[in-house]
Amino acid sequence: MSAVTDDDAVEILLKCFWEDGYMIMPKVFAAEMITTVRAKIKADDESKTLDFVSIFKEVGSNTFDEFRKMTPLNRKAYKKLKDEATLLIKKFHMRWQPTEWVALESLSGGEEQDPHRAIPAVEIGKARKNFSDIQAGLIIGLTENTKLVLYPKCFAVADPRSRTEVLLGAGDCVIFRRDVIHSGAAFTELNYRVHCVLTIKGIKWGADATEFALPPAYKCELCPFMAPTKLQVSNHKRGCLRNPARAANRARDRELNEKGKFCCVCKKQFAKRNTYYKHFNRCHKPNLKEAISYNPQKMKLWQVNRKDVSLDFMTDCVVYCCTPSSCLW
Repeated sequence: MSAVTDDDAVEILLKCFWEDGYMIMPKVFAAEMITTVRAKIKADDESKTLDFVSIFKEVGSNTFDEFRKMTPLNRKAYKKLKDEATLLIKKFHMRWQPTEWVALESLSGGEEQDPHRAIPAVEIGKARKNFSDIQAGLIIGLTENTKLVLYPKCFAVADPRSRTEVLLGAGDCVIFRRDVIHSGAAFTELNYRVHCVLTIKGIKWGADATEFALPPAYKCELCPFMAPTKLQVSNHKRGCLRNPARAANRARDRELNEKGKFCCVCKKQFAKRNTYYKHFNRCHKPNLKEAISYNPQKMKLWQVNRKDVSLDFMTDCVVYCCTPSSCLW
């Protein structure tokens, strides 16, 4: 095992675990052992020695997903992998106890699971109150392109803007807080991986249960309209039937749209502002955000004036990342 031994690396990973909700460790298990375990699980699956059963796709539904299955790993053939994983786990937290080892199988053609938390709130409360700790989950990739959908920093609602697809190779592993919002990914080819629950020593483990994660909800202050993002509510409010300034807003939008807009990156004039904004969002906005990451002092300007970025700011971004090839026009 290519163990994580550096104390600084452990501290950095734990910081990611607590703040973002997960930490990734690449190639921490020997390729030979991973290949052996994968071949053994596949052979046991084909011989029906392992009894894979379907698990849920929609939280709370009585129907099961025929493309996503699991089975307990109780045989001695998998003891070496469990022992090495336990040694790795203890480097991060001595109170974590791995339990409920299972093999997960995903078939080609399935759909993504509902966003959910893998632990009831009452169990989270026990751990945080008594030990200031949190239960976790461990996934070890046995095949390449093992995926898990996570929502970093989302512990209450599933903000679609935070959706992140974590990609693991064979021998990689991810440890995630069981209260972070996550979901099983869809696969285009057969995938095997190992999962276990990390309980807290000293706390009796209660019944495992999955909680559905609701999307965020923001409400218009003028009417019952609700949406998952503040931007959608803001856009709605401008044209809300109960907004006294609705007519003025629509007139101003028409006037500005007719004036058109000039793209500072492509040096191209657009007859309609709507056309320019579509072009900007599709061709340049991702690159502008990347440029900001290299030039943090520009962040305030971007946040305050994101719809009408200045020429100087656009020019700076061109230097960093905007090239003719990035423009689709």
